[in-house]
Amino acid sequence: MFYPSIAPLQAGFLPLGEGHEMYWEECGNAKGLPILFLHGGPGAGCSEMSRRFFNPQKFRVILFDQRGCGRSKCADPLLGLTLENLVRDIEALRIKLGIEKWTLFGGSWGTTLALAYASLHAHRVQGLILRGVFTSTKAELAWLYQEGGAARVFPKEWQEFKANTSKLSDPGAIVVDFSDWRSVLKAHLLHLQGKSDAKRDAASLNWAQWEQSVMSVAGLPRVTQSDVDRSFNMALISCHMFLSDPWLSDESRWSQFEYLMDKPCHIVQGQFDLVTPMHTAYALHQSLPKSQLTVAREAGHASGDAALAQALIKTLDEW
Repeated sequence: MFYPSIAPLQAGFLPLGEGHEMYWEECGNAKGLPILFLHGGPGAGCSEMSRRFFNPQKFRVILFDQRGCGRSKCADPLLGLTLENLVRDIEALRIKLGIEKWTLFGGSWGTTLALAYASLHAHRVQGLILRGVFTSTKAELAWLYQEGGAARVFPKEWQEFKANTSKLSDPGAIVVDFSDWRSVLKAHLLHLQGKSDAKRDAASLNWAQWEQSVMSVAGLPRVTQSDVDRSFNMALISCHMFLSDPWLSDESRWSQFEYLMDKPCHIVQGQFDLVTPMHTAYALHQSLPKSQLTVAREAGHASGDAALAQALIKTLDEW
């Protein structure tokens, strides 16, 4: 199903200032159609598997680890970490590589980043392929991180998440209101930035286990202590950005998509995606008369779900 493993044609680090150096790589055909891979999270990164969605004979694939993520270097992962700066980082990478226009291929948080970049640099965007559409609105965050949303579909896993979250708090230190996603995120961020290594690790793994529980229709392995570093980065950056990023707090940014009206856009969505449910992808599709929507009927949110991966690769091959 996936294309064979390939090595980068070139790779390097792009200085961004504020102690950040962003890792990037170019794969496939140097004369092929330029396409930018935007990873999820926020706080994840690219991997060898990220390259394997693309026909290496047809695409010039650009991948990068967002500032503070993956192989990118930083003195402080949260320093200058805003959606606005991430958009600037993408544009700096485009200029460095001398690309006139490129296609954006974003998944989950990567769709937020793709839409944000396109809103400011539409003339640099050839088109968009979006998977697991997420626009970082309050309603979407409430669905995932408070009572009444995904918690109703995964009650056992939510109760485990609640119990572990409550265990983190010292008596009298903080009372978590599980009917308010902000309270849940603030409780985790308190320990992720605290002095206790044990509570930092516990908060990281608790966050990661809840997200892992709702990710795939096939089910994913439980997170373990060996996952703590990756889990910490995801939890820290997600909580920080969702609570404090000024662009994300301005939902009017996502209410109109005039800048995409003349762009080809193909949305690929798992029918049973319970991280970023179908209604967001469908609403975006309805806003864009020229867009296409492919529904992977037996898939959830994880791009590795077989039906979703197959639909993504088919879309790219036809692109």
